[in-house]
Amino acid sequence: MVQPTTAKFSKMRIMLGTETGVDPAPVTVTSLSKANPAVCTVGVSDITKFQNGMQVLIAGAVGTGLVNANGLKTIGSVGVPANTFQLLGTDTSAAAAAQTTGVTADPPKLVTYSAPCGLDTKTVALSKNLNEVSIPDCTDEDAPTWMAREVANYSVTISGEGLAASESIQEWDNTFLQSTSRMMRCELEYTGIGFKRIEGKFHLDSETLSGELGNRVRIAINAQSDGPIAVSWSTT
Repeated sequence: MVQPTTAKFSKMRIMLGTETGVDPAPVTVTSLSKANPAVCTVGVSDITKFQNGMQVLIAGAVGTGLVNANGLKTIGSVGVPANTFQLLGTDTSAAAAAQTTGVTADPPKLVTYSAPCGLDTKTVALSKNLNEVSIPDCTDEDAPTWMAREVANYSVTISGEGLAASESIQEWDNTFLQSTSRMMRCELEYTGIGFKRIEGKFHLDSETLSGELGNRVRIAINAQSDGPIAVSWSTT
C-alpha cells in the first residue's frame, strides 16, 4: 500500500495591498487562446506588469467566443506558463482558433503587499452557495427523488485575531473606514510544496477590539471577498 505524504503547514500570512507606481499603458496580447478559462500571452517585458487578482481591461477580441474576453477581467495564474495569465471565469472555447493580433490588456497599478503584525490566529474560508432542485424519476413518479445542486456563487472570508499592535492598528482602522474594497492576500506556505496564494478585493466588514484589566488589547478582523478571487500555487 502506498501511503500519501503528509503536507507540513509551516506559515500563514494575511496581507494588505497598496497600489504603487504609475498606471501602466495597455500592452499587446500576442495570443488570446481558445480555452476555458481564456489565457492571454504577452511579451517577456510586459508580464511583470500583471499580478494575480488584478482587474485587467481586455479590448480588441473579435469573433465567436473570443468576444467574451472583452471588458474588465480578474486574472490569475500569472506567469504559469511563462508570460501568460488566465482570465478567470472567461470561456473562449467556442472560438474557431486563438486570436494573435489586435488584442490589448490594460493593467492597473501594481500592488505591493505587507503583513500587519500582531495576528496570532488566522483563518481563510472558501465557500460555495448552492441552488438545490429535486430531480424526479420519470419512470416512477412516486420514487424518492435525487437532490441536484448547482453553484450559485463563490465567496472567500479572511479573518484573524491577535494583539492590537501599535505598528498596524491604524492601518486596520483605515481599511475598515474606507468605503471601497481593498486588495488582500492570504498566503499559505507548505514545506516542500510551495505557496498557495488567495488574493483579490475584500471589504473589511468588522474590526473588534477587546481587553481585560492587566492584559494587552486584542483585535479581531473579518474580511469578505468583493468579486472574483485568484487562487494560485507557486514554488517561490
